[in-house]
Order: sequence, then C-alpha cells, then structure tokens
Amino acid sequence: MTDYLDEQYLTAYNQRLMHRKLTEAANDDSWMSVGMDECLEGLERGTIDLRDGQTIGVAGRSALGGQLALLMPESFHPDIPIGQGRPAPTRSYFLDRTAAAGFGVKWLDIELGEAQLEPVRDMLLTNSLFAKPEMKVQGKGVYHGKKQPFAYYEALFLAGAKPYYQVVLVSYCQREIEGDSGKGLMASAQFPLPEAGLYYPLAFAMAGALRWEKAEKEVSR
Repeated sequence: MTDYLDEQYLTAYNQRLMHRKLTEAANDDSWMSVGMDECLEGLERGTIDLRDGQTIGVAGRSALGGQLALLMPESFHPDIPIGQGRPAPTRSYFLDRTAAAGFGVKWLDIELGEAQLEPVRDMLLTNSLFAKPEMKVQGKGVYHGKKQPFAYYEALFLAGAKPYYQVVLVSYCQREIEGDSGKGLMASAQFPLPEAGLYYPLAFAMAGALRWEKAEKEVSR
C-alpha cells in the first residue's frame, strides 16, 4: 500500500509540475520552433521558416468531400480507415507519420454563430472529460484567426509511456452574405508532447488557414 501511495503522489506531483511548466510556456513562445503568426504566414506563403534555420514545405489538401481546403506541411497525408475506400464527406483526418502527429476536421450537426462557439466548446470538453478521465485540461480560450474566430481547449494525456497533447478548436462555415453564422465545424490536432514546439503553433495555424471551397447552401446539405 505504501508503494502504491508513493506512486500516486509522484504521479500527482509530476502532473502539477507539468501543468506549471505549460502555464509558464503559454506566456513565452521562445520554446516554439516558430511563432503562431509566422507559422500562419508560412502556410499561406508555401514554406514555413523555423527559428533554427530549417524550412518546411507546405501542401494544399482537400477535406470534407472537397468542401474544405487546408494548408499543412507536406509530411501530412490523408489517413483513410482500411475498408472505407474513399474519404468521408463529414470528417477528414491527416497524419504526419514522421512525428505521429495528426490533424482532423469534422462537421458538427449544429448551426453556430460566434456567440455559440464557447458554449459548444465547453460542451465538447465536458463530454471528452467524461469519456477520457485521464485527460488533463491545460486551458481554453478563443483564437482569432484571419477569417473567423475559433473557441478552443487544450489537453494533456499522460497515460501510457508517451504523453501527448491535444488542441480542439470549434468554429463554423461562415456565410458570405450574412457573415455571422453557419454549419458548425470542429478541428483537432494531436501530437507527442516532445514535438509541441512545432505542432502546437501548427495546430492553430492550420485551423486559421482553412478555406471554404463551396457555397454555404452546398455545405449544409
């Protein structure tokens, strides 16, 4: 029993230490391989220039049955489940096998405007906490992309030998005419914690760079 309690204490201590380090890091982007704004600019330019002098090529990817256009590093490729045959029109997932990182998008069966983003984000977070009790929430907020806002939350998963990080963002397919509501969209990025320097800013930049390829009335069908 003593060994068990010691292990539980050590686990709790490590989680608090990790949370403190991540909180401190949120106020200082020097740990990132590239700043968020620079990452978004790099995606739109076609090359991402990292702070260590390396350059990452960018590729355009089609998602959600051609309704959404994404920009992401060339190392990301569509991940289609075996037996599915073709990408699903309601969700798409892209995998960077070099770092075991992923980025996915899916439609939400709900109409959203800016005022609903945070409540829906909180609902998704509550559901995730219920389904994944090992998830440790690291923060939440609103990311103001160039085209539209995203309500997001961040979570750390320490279960298993390799901890990983997740960023979930909620937005909507903005109508060109009305401009303040549309079909709900969720984007998410998962990556190993040691790779956060690159994939954390990428998570926000890839969401911020997405572009609707079809009219709202087509997307809503």
